[in-house]
Amino acid sequence: MVSVNAAATTSSNSFPSIVSAKESVPTRKNVRKNENQDILDLFPAVYTLDLSQTHMEKDSYLQEQIAKMDITNIRCNSSSLVCRLTTLIHSETQHDVLHSHSGLDLRRDHHATSNLLHNRRKEQRQQQYQQRQPSRRLVGRGMTSSNTTKVYPRMDDFPCFLSYEGTIQWIEDLVDQYEGKNSESKTNHDDDATRRKSSLTIRNDVTLSWMDIGDSYLKTQNSKKGHNIYALKIGSRRKYRIQKETMEKRAPLLILTGVHPREYSPPEAVRLWIKWLITTKTDLNASILLETTDVYWIPYVNPDGRVLAETTETFRRKNVRGTESSSSSMCDDETSVGVDLNRNFPFRYGLDSGSSSYPCDSTYRGSGPASEPEIQAVIGFGESIFPESQRFRPDDDQISFMEEGIPLRYNHRTTKGVFLDLHSYGNMYIYVSFSMLGCQ
Repeated sequence: MVSVNAAATTSSNSFPSIVSAKESVPTRKNVRKNENQDILDLFPAVYTLDLSQTHMEKDSYLQEQIAKMDITNIRCNSSSLVCRLTTLIHSETQHDVLHSHSGLDLRRDHHATSNLLHNRRKEQRQQQYQQRQPSRRLVGRGMTSSNTTKVYPRMDDFPCFLSYEGTIQWIEDLVDQYEGKNSESKTNHDDDATRRKSSLTIRNDVTLSWMDIGDSYLKTQNSKKGHNIYALKIGSRRKYRIQKETMEKRAPLLILTGVHPREYSPPEAVRLWIKWLITTKTDLNASILLETTDVYWIPYVNPDGRVLAETTETFRRKNVRGTESSSSSMCDDETSVGVDLNRNFPFRYGLDSGSSSYPCDSTYRGSGPASEPEIQAVIGFGESIFPESQRFRPDDDQISFMEEGIPLRYNHRTTKGVFLDLHSYGNMYIYVSFSMLGCQ
């Protein structure tokens, strides 16, 4: 670890130099200089290292250490087979362990670290400013609020990821802004103080709605605990030219994230994509997508588990069924209790290749198809947005294709829409690439 010696030096005649009182007063320039000097030793910090792909493939201990890193970017040179990794080191202890035990040549990126820490301090100052502001009070027709941009809660060890609470607040504020703007356009209210301030400029043709589609397992057991399961709908007031001519309805796109709580990146990746979709005004792809598709996003299919994964149970994969009872002691650890919601869907339920009937296994499929309230909520919502004519019917003679020898029946001429369940695992480096100049 490179340390910085901040001790004062003396003159060549061994007597300390005399500084007048006027000169000793710290100036703004000196304060900034000292602040930048401190950044050399502060954490979290951005580091880079170069590794050969051959070395990474052969060294299992190195793979284990890299898997623990908070990697933000990887760039590989195809000719030299060398990859440059950019990673966030959260503490001096973590740095020393990586440096001494694995021998990794970690190089501190002072510029990126400076930008990161300055942005974090800026967020802290914004939070402190907002805390000092008086609470909103009713004025005339509406409510007043601070002009500062709202800072949303983030995950402790992943400062570029909004937490569960932060993501839900971000979506609710987005919908509030849309509803307020829509209401103003109808009533011709021009008073800016009547609506919530927001840093996002939403496209004029976008429509938003926020729906409660079901309850988590904990909430089904106790209405005062657990969480609601929500879905965000993104539509458009406009229709694509072909749809205008044929009176054809938009195709549904249903996106699930947060099925496995320990997979942090999918909700944040989709949130940033939605932010792009509803704010970009010049991208033809965004316009066509909005005009032809109704986008539905369920950000957290497993909210009970996600809150635990962000706080006390980092590796929780399943829902929390059984954690409130004495039966949880049958498993080796608390995170093994529950049902893998990804294996609980009725379609091809019960296959031993990829799922398990043992309750403590990570792929435990549950007591029966759709036994879990979270999956029941997803299925019920999916059935409400996809046409009944497109559902699988065993007695249908129409066979469109085969998968592993099993016929899947649907009418490929009339079927439209996409169901996407986004995960972040594959024995490879999967990451959301953020600019170190500041998180979005």
